[in-house]
Amino acid sequence: MRPRYNGRMFTGLIRHIGTLAVLKPGGITIACAALRPHLALGDSVAVNGACLTVAGLSADGFTADVLEATLNNTTLKEKSPGARVNLETALAAGEAFGGHFVQGHVDGTARLLERRQAASGDWLLRFELPAWLVPLVIDRGSIAIDGVSLTVQELDAQANPASFGVSIIPTTWRETALADLRVGQSANIEADMLIKAIRHNLEQLLGGGGITAEKLREWGYGGK
Repeated sequence: MRPRYNGRMFTGLIRHIGTLAVLKPGGITIACAALRPHLALGDSVAVNGACLTVAGLSADGFTADVLEATLNNTTLKEKSPGARVNLETALAAGEAFGGHFVQGHVDGTARLLERRQAASGDWLLRFELPAWLVPLVIDRGSIAIDGVSLTVQELDAQANPASFGVSIIPTTWRETALADLRVGQSANIEADMLIKAIRHNLEQLLGGGGITAEKLREWGYGGK
């Protein structure tokens, strides 16, 4: 088995789909016979985008401890036994990097507003964007939805509610659990960590109160 980074870095490229077997306070059991031979105790696995640590192994899957904070901040608590979930193991040393930098730290959830298939065969999904996540999502930027690396399209931060869309190619649609999402259901969202880092640093430089047009002008941006 190739060594994995202790930093628990993911790429948003889903390799396996598992099935939720048991979800109880403090723990979760996932069945995935194809992934089981590649797992060891202590490995990190992103389950629908939430980074969990393998605490036990079974014949066809694994168990993991789940913090109450993780349940409160993700859609895992809404899943029933038999539900399909996206699985990705942490990036291995020397492994080709595919999607974008994903930490497995879910920022929040977004409700599916629209789901339709384009003439090209691609699927178009539009999500309601929580107001506090709006500054962290940019048009053509990267975003992880239920752990899947996707590109933001049709961002409308001024709408009520704010929303964004993503296009999903047929291969991704077939090989992930995004196809199970129905309008009105929610998905786990992780904004691009690079955008989060840049925003945090700017806020520190500009002082309290966040980034405003006035502060940007003070720093010489946008003219007088």
